[in-house]
Amino acid sequence: MSGNQQVWGVSIVAPSGATAPGGGMLYVRAEVQLYHANGAVPTFPVTGTIASNTNFRTCDQCFQLAIACTQPTGEGCTGDFIATAGSYRFNSGTPNSAAGTLTGEANNLVFRAWDLANDRAVTGQPCIEVSRLTWNARWP
Repeated sequence: MSGNQQVWGVSIVAPSGATAPGGGMLYVRAEVQLYHANGAVPTFPVTGTIASNTNFRTCDQCFQLAIACTQPTGEGCTGDFIATAGSYRFNSGTPNSAAGTLTGEANNLVFRAWDLANDRAVTGQPCIEVSRLTWNARWP
């Protein structure tokens, strides 16, 4: 996210299967973000491996989880995680905010609990491992 960059992003919200204290469904939100510098559209496919020293402020391909969300829109979450390991492939994308697509997949993601305000790992928290995440987003 460094420099003058633009972003494509996908947000996926799904029921977690857990129930909130006092009742009500909890949700998980996954976010996938592809940044590109100075408005330059990347040449697809964009592939790579997530570095272990990834942080939220400077990642160019960011994968984030929010857990224990109280709303089906992915709001009211109590835990933030970012991926610090895994591989990804952005297959295609359309650089148009009115109508477009973003497709791809990521494999063997390891999400660490993250303090987004201070951009650092939260120690003593378990990791979340996701073997495969795919997206095929279309808008509007």
